[in-house]
Amino acid sequence: MNARPPVKDFDLIKLRGSSTKTYDFELRPFPPVFGEVGAVYIVELASFSGREVTEQKIMHMGVTDNLAREFSPHPKAALFTKHGANFVCVLEVPNEDARNAIYADLAWMIGRPWSQPSTRFCGGCRTHRFA
Repeated sequence: MNARPPVKDFDLIKLRGSSTKTYDFELRPFPPVFGEVGAVYIVELASFSGREVTEQKIMHMGVTDNLAREFSPHPKAALFTKHGANFVCVLEVPNEDARNAIYADLAWMIGRPWSQPSTRFCGGCRTHRFA
């Protein structure tokens, strides 16, 4: 896997749920630094060719009422590091019911590779489709 290109604070990535609704996640480098906010998050491993994403795999998806506490340290932090996690996708959602609904809508993605790589990694939004 190539080294990741620098990430602006913060690029956005659009993820589509099973309902076809899209969600704008912030793409943050791993290991992350977070405030005390509720969110749905996805820890991922992304491979690059230059600035193009060639492959992305979801390692873990979670929901929390406090990102800072969740990642201080995350119970699976050693596994994320061992398996090369390099990004966390974050969607801040203050309402617990809304977080759980979004998590349920996106849960079908767990364990599936992202099949259509982005043509440009940094800057702007991208929509990923799944195999």
